Amino acid sequence: MRPTGKMQFKLCEECGESLIIVDGEHVCKECGLVCEEKSEEHNSYAYVGPIKCSTTHQKACGAPGERLHIVDGDGSYIDYPNAFYFHDIGGAPLPPRAQQFYSRLKRVYDKRARFSGHETDYRALCSLNRVAEILNLTINIRDRAAYLYKKSMSIPLKERYFTSPAIMAYCVLVATREDDKAYPVTIQEVADAFRRIGHNVSPQKIVKVGICYKTILGVELKIRRSEGFIGRILQKVISSKIVNELLNNSEVNVNRFEREIYATSIKLLKKIDNSSRGGRSPYVLAASTIYAAEKLLAENDRREPVLTQKLLAEVTGIAEYSIREHYCLILKKIVDAT
Repeated sequence: MRPTGKMQFKLCEECGESLIIVDGEHVCKECGLVCEEKSEEHNSYAYVGPIKCSTTHQKACGAPGERLHIVDGDGSYIDYPNAFYFHDIGGAPLPPRAQQFYSRLKRVYDKRARFSGHETDYRALCSLNRVAEILNLTINIRDRAAYLYKKSMSIPLKERYFTSPAIMAYCVLVATREDDKAYPVTIQEVADAFRRIGHNVSPQKIVKVGICYKTILGVELKIRRSEGFIGRILQKVISSKIVNELLNNSEVNVNRFEREIYATSIKLLKKIDNSSRGGRSPYVLAASTIYAAEKLLAENDRREPVLTQKLLAEVTGIAEYSIREHYCLILKKIVDAT
């Protein structure tokens, strides 16, 4: 059920209404059912040092028994993380007394010894897992961010100029931008997710980390186009109680409204050339395009627009004057000509 770069409309299995994303979970906006996501993604990467590989996901190597997104110990280990039945080197099961012995030993190891001496990395990776849930990141993106973080931690301590949460935030941002099919995340959303769990991380600090670490990590921060943000903004719009009340009062079907706004927004964006987009935030331009699309649809349906600049600004967290500026300078002439 995870949205990708293209908009996917998921429906509740119980009542058939649309699902919205709340704190990283898919929730039915009608009955409130939390729909469990079944992911087929699997990743067993583990950082073992700098390696020259051809593709992005081959830049990490597998290490048996060790998970990339959490500290699993240094050196030897007692079987795989979730193992509960032990075998000898030949593959034969151990006798019952040996099973009990290694089970107790593994329990003690998992509690403390696995991250002894790596407390900073352990806390940073725990934060990563919590942020991944908040931002609804895929397993591959989470593990890619963990790999980049561990790679950044391999440099000498005296050459590190930022806190581990700030470095992790930059790694999360890079990982989300590398996957073209992933739901786009803004730098502000990454900073807000880390602040939500108690870390003092700001967008400005993430940018500074990128300036210092992009050469060390050997990565470039890709700029996502506005088309990729339409779906995420629409999720915020549809999940708003005020918007739902206005749609009900106008007798507008929510699912139809969502589909038509998305399709119209994509058509409008195709008419905006790269020179007009240059130097502008893709996220703000996407929100302004949604406002223009709703204005155009309302005119065609001969009804009052549901989305005003003020309401859209409150839902998306964008300044109202920014939406107005983008609409007046770029989108108004396109809407008038349509």
